Amino acid sequence: MDALPACNMKPELSVIVAAFNCEKTIMACLEAILQSKSVVYELIVVDDGSHDNTCQRAGKYADTIVRHPRNIGRFEARMTGMRHAEGALVVNVDADVLIRHDSLRLIRDYFKAHPEINAVTGLLSKEHPHSDYFSQYKNLYMHYCFRRLPDQVSFLYGSIFAIRRDAIDFSGVSVRVADDTELGQMLVSRGKRIGMLKELEVIHLKRFDFGSWLINDFRIPHDWARIFVKYQGWKKMGQSKRGFAHASMGQIVSMILAVLIFLGLVSTAIYPVCVPGLTGFLAFIWVMLNRDFLRYLRVERGVTFAVAGLFVTFMDHLVMMVGVITGVCSLIYAPIGSKTTRGALYRDKT
Repeated sequence: MDALPACNMKPELSVIVAAFNCEKTIMACLEAILQSKSVVYELIVVDDGSHDNTCQRAGKYADTIVRHPRNIGRFEARMTGMRHAEGALVVNVDADVLIRHDSLRLIRDYFKAHPEINAVTGLLSKEHPHSDYFSQYKNLYMHYCFRRLPDQVSFLYGSIFAIRRDAIDFSGVSVRVADDTELGQMLVSRGKRIGMLKELEVIHLKRFDFGSWLINDFRIPHDWARIFVKYQGWKKMGQSKRGFAHASMGQIVSMILAVLIFLGLVSTAIYPVCVPGLTGFLAFIWVMLNRDFLRYLRVERGVTFAVAGLFVTFMDHLVMMVGVITGVCSLIYAPIGSKTTRGALYRDKT
């Protein structure tokens, strides 16, 4: 790999942007970072084997550019950036994300005020550049869920997170899509603490259509299930009663209910003699568990958006639960820590 030298000034923070075929968003991402004020930082871009003009466009902004000769995955790209980092604090920003001008200052000041915290993560802003339904829905869903989390969490959110460089030791990561969630679980399992800084909001430039939304919300729970098993999530759910990682107890129960309701509807359709009362009761519980989120959608985007959100959220929970089930089943084929599982992290994503 080829690297260009960073500036000579000792930075407080090292900002790492791992990029793969991101020529459409990389310039906006880096320009937003360069608007940062009142903090000394270096900007490192890791081009993970892009086939487009990502590297050329990033070269106008970055202090250091590292190029992988081929695409080996987001996690490894982030680790490459961390190996080049000089700052005491390492900040990871996705290449399709816009941070605010005070984001880096918020991170620095948070770590100064909380010496007991080893890492910090943020969340998505309600603001989104794309007006289509699934982009808006996905963004609002993530914002709503993360806003309800406690001040300390057990995961990292890949769009924006920061870690003290002396706490970096990520050997043993075994999943590919939800690697940031596993990084958080790994830190917590080693006695580290992760803060949830809710003032640290970023804008996500990713557009979702129906297909990409379904695929995304299948793949992440698929990995989440593997992480749940690896870190014995059932014990943590019992202790905290808050769920596991970024999934709340209400969300997990809603996912289970969605599958039971779906099976109940199918059974009633096939065997009309089946009494639909139980299915209706489960549906009522599901609505009650999600009523606050549906009310939130109504307040933010109106009644029509919220009514559509009722059906979209149910489908979302159903797809998520299918992802969880297949994730658990995949452990039979490739147990966590096996050569097959680790290899999946480095396969080309194209």
